[in-house]
Amino acid sequence: LNFSIALAATASFTILNIKKTIRKLLYGSRFILLLLAVHFLLHLSSESIESYKVLWLYIFPPFALFLLGKSEGIIWVAIFYLLTIIITLFPALPFVSNSYSEAYKIRFLTSLAILVAISFMVEKIRQETQDTMLRYYKLRIESEERYRAAYETLKETQGQLIQSAKLASIGELASGVAHELNQPLMVIRTNADLLLRNFRENSRSRKGNNESLELIERNTGRMMKIIDHLRIFSRQSEMQKAPLNINDIIEDSSLMISEQLRIHGIALIKRLSDNLPDILGNANQLEQAILNFITNARDAIEEKQEKEGSDKDTIEIVTRPFSGDINKVEILFKDSGIGIPAENIEKIYDPFFTTKRVGMGTGLGLSISYGIIRDHGGEIDVIDTGSNGSTIRIVL
Repeated sequence: LNFSIALAATASFTILNIKKTIRKLLYGSRFILLLLAVHFLLHLSSESIESYKVLWLYIFPPFALFLLGKSEGIIWVAIFYLLTIIITLFPALPFVSNSYSEAYKIRFLTSLAILVAISFMVEKIRQETQDTMLRYYKLRIESEERYRAAYETLKETQGQLIQSAKLASIGELASGVAHELNQPLMVIRTNADLLLRNFRENSRSRKGNNESLELIERNTGRMMKIIDHLRIFSRQSEMQKAPLNINDIIEDSSLMISEQLRIHGIALIKRLSDNLPDILGNANQLEQAILNFITNARDAIEEKQEKEGSDKDTIEIVTRPFSGDINKVEILFKDSGIGIPAENIEKIYDPFFTTKRVGMGTGLGLSISYGIIRDHGGEIDVIDTGSNGSTIRIVL
């Protein structure tokens, strides 16, 4: 009988281990507990000659409380203890054949009662600890969800901020773009008037007409390119990266600002190395960063012009392979402006920090540019600044 009960309990454990569902575990646990209760009580009722076997009964209380919890487990333990008292104290029952001494019975029942109380307290503490851990786990999950939601909101806000700064840049470049478009418009109007006059008077050669038409075609193409680029630059772009050549980004940037620099008497010098490795980036965002660096250089030069006067002002953009890694590209922005005060070098990338007059800047341009460069895994630093101008280096 003992062997059969042990075999049934082992088989039950094996089945439960294979099919782990809550309902099967619960009912399976009760079945196993019932088998164990019968098994242990059999030792108590029929094997008095080996009295140490009653020690098996000590396993039942902690086991039952652990499997079923303190609420249901204590009911099972109470019934088990009641049956143990009946078998121990009433040996005259027909199915009981023990001859334990009275002292032994008292010691056994007392120690079993103490074990029941200890098991109950341990299970209570275990469940309270488990509930506390579960509560903290739920709080952590809720916190993670809140942080995730906050992160998504922050990303969305950052995108809106970048877009706002981009539109602000377009507004700032508006006068320059107007000049950029006005110049080819004047060429077109002049040559169109000449063509009309020549067609009326038939006084110009075919070659001269062709040259005028070519000028018109070239300048309308230039205007279309500027307008198309403005439309691409102004739209909201997702942070999708693709291989690109940094020289193309610089050329597109200068398309929008070169005329404005010329009006302010600033020469834009581009020393762009050939055969640069492609970088992985977002063309729209990198162009915004480059435009910010150029406009900041322009502002530094204008400030110097106001304070000291200057007639040979330049912004130089240099691209070359980075000496420390052939897979990286180095970009230098050199200007002949007023320079950055030493106490401000650590602050220039802080949001809303600006030394410009009220209404002349928000203090977000360099901060957003810094964020864009960092998002691209790049590095940015001021490698030289003084009364002769500043040089900012970007490595991508």
